[in-house]
Amino acid sequence: NPRVNGASYPLAVRRRLAPRAAFVSGTVQTGAPRFADVQATLGSLLFDPERGSGVVPYATGGLGQGRCAVVALAGSRLRAAELYGAARARLEATWAAA
Repeated sequence: NPRVNGASYPLAVRRRLAPRAAFVSGTVQTGAPRFADVQATLGSLLFDPERGSGVVPYATGGLGQGRCAVVALAGSRLRAAELYGAARARLEATWAAA
């Protein structure tokens, strides 16, 4: 299948941004109404090309339904899992209080 879909998007992101990185991905619950809010909430956790690690939110069309997909890229699977967990915690906690 030459198309990139929800199941293969994390692999496509890794291939394009950090081919040697490990990754963890999933969908998080959030009340963030706009991508700009997701971006502001994640702040320093967002992918940085110079670092070669961070999180990339995607499938932001689901924000209206209270969800957003995130892929975390890092030098190890453990670090990617830590980044994913931190992103999930920020997105869930920040918008639960709103």
